[in-house]
Amino acid sequence: MKFYVLTGLINAFTCVSLGTFVYLKNRKSFTNKIFALFTFAVALWGLGVFFYLTAANSQTAFAWIDVALAGAILIPVGFFHFVVSLLDLRKSKRKLIILGYILTFLFFIANFTPLFNESIYPYYPYRTIPGKAYPFFLVMFFGYVIYSWYLIVKNLKKVSGIKREQLRYVLIGTFIGFCGGSVNFLFDFGITPVELTWFNLSGGICVAILAYAIARYRLMDIRVVVGKGVVYFFSIVAAISVSFLFAFISYRAFNYPFYLMSIFTAVLGIIFFQYFFQFCEQIAQRYFYYTFYSYKTILANLGKKLIHILDLQELTSLIVGTLVQTIKIDKISFTFKQAATEFYQFQKTIGFDEKEVTFIIRDTALCAYLEKTGKPLLTEEILAEARKTEDELEKENLRAINQKLETNQVSIVLPLFEKKRIVGILFLGEKVSGNPYSAEDIEILETLSYQISIALQNSLLYDELKKDKDMLERFYKLTIGRELKMAELKQKIKELEEKLAD
Repeated sequence: MKFYVLTGLINAFTCVSLGTFVYLKNRKSFTNKIFALFTFAVALWGLGVFFYLTAANSQTAFAWIDVALAGAILIPVGFFHFVVSLLDLRKSKRKLIILGYILTFLFFIANFTPLFNESIYPYYPYRTIPGKAYPFFLVMFFGYVIYSWYLIVKNLKKVSGIKREQLRYVLIGTFIGFCGGSVNFLFDFGITPVELTWFNLSGGICVAILAYAIARYRLMDIRVVVGKGVVYFFSIVAAISVSFLFAFISYRAFNYPFYLMSIFTAVLGIIFFQYFFQFCEQIAQRYFYYTFYSYKTILANLGKKLIHILDLQELTSLIVGTLVQTIKIDKISFTFKQAATEFYQFQKTIGFDEKEVTFIIRDTALCAYLEKTGKPLLTEEILAEARKTEDELEKENLRAINQKLETNQVSIVLPLFEKKRIVGILFLGEKVSGNPYSAEDIEILETLSYQISIALQNSLLYDELKKDKDMLERFYKLTIGRELKMAELKQKIKELEEKLAD
């Protein structure tokens, strides 16, 4: 069985699995419900494609083509309904939603009549002859898809944070999916050969990207996703190509046994993959996610520098300055807890109001939650965490924390720990670009927080020792001074006694 035949079955399995997963992730969410229905429509189309390509005769193929097109008819309105739900535009786009479902119903009925498919070619590859209603369906299909894309692009300028990143994923994922799936329409009109239906696989890729964007609160940078995908693809292709080329030349030139060449080729492929991966990774870092790679390197180097700095002021300037310039943020506050008083002291603040941040720090619920989780806290994720917990008190505390952080435009709270005890906190504002903190950002900052904690403890200990040294020096000087004064006084008393004796 050829690969392009299997793509429909792969699509169906992928879509049903991911659609079910997203629905179970949050059953109460209307967006998740609509997404699940959309994925089942794509799955129905994929299943129909698989069975009509494997049909034994034209009559069976014709029946399965109807099933595939039934799924395809449900896709555009399902996608549009999903998009307006994601953008909270269901009320304003209500008429278009109703119109879409009416048209879908009419085309669904027409699908099982000659109006949609007049007949089928009696030989493989089986292909239907489109009826009079088919072109009108295509207008409806692409009309709703393109308008949905327009709404996404329009709202990209209005939103920020995770929402903006979600829309970017939806736009890129559906562009891949619909462009690849459209090859089937070209095949229906006899423009492309059946072998190109392997592009159907883009439907599963589309659903996978959308499922990731919905299910994840903290998203991976899309540039890294694309870059990594390209790196692995070209590395595998290059390794396989070189290995088989070597095997082919060896077989023709020396007539080695096939099984021996297969083993040797597999080992050679693994070796070549490592080298090709490193080469492709360097190219990807330069063209796909160079900015991210650069600041990852800068922050890693910052961790090495922190070890060698003991002066608290110099340490603070280095930390704050590097984070502001590298992550491109305009607000940051660095505070640490005084060992003697247990109060937080502001070391450096840029952009934030110290009084407001002080009000946030004094919230014992925030510190308790940070110590409980032991992880950075993203403002965008607080409400999602509140919905998960069954403890009503914790739910109310999280909502109150969210309100305080949003009011002061705090995007992330980065705790600094020393043996599970908070010794300092970094408050970071939004990125100047408006992009959210990605999974990679958080991973780097979390690693960096441990290094900052160690450096902060060393610096505070050094300050204490320095103060102790200064105090000892003052005590020593004061003591010596008193001894000198006592000696002078004794000398004068002795001189006075000698005068009295005379």
